[in-house]
Amino acid sequence: MFRDNYFTTGIPFNQPINQKTADAKFQTSIRQRLTKSILPFNTFLDVTYTQKSFWDIYRTSLPFPDNNFNPGLSIG
Repeated sequence: MFRDNYFTTGIPFNQPINQKTADAKFQTSIRQRLTKSILPFNTFLDVTYTQKSFWDIYRTSLPFPDNNFNPGLSIG
């Protein structure tokens, strides 16, 4: 695991459930080591990927108005 992985949803307490109030958000994150050999300073080369998406649950067309993709390389 690289960053937090979660799925969350909810509605406002003072409004009914409808197309404008029901949304969800989730994030998936991974880290994979690329090298088995130890690099200088006792480090390894990793590839990382995180995706955060906002989901408009009741929308049939374009249900994900915002997707954030964050790939990367790290030494750790």
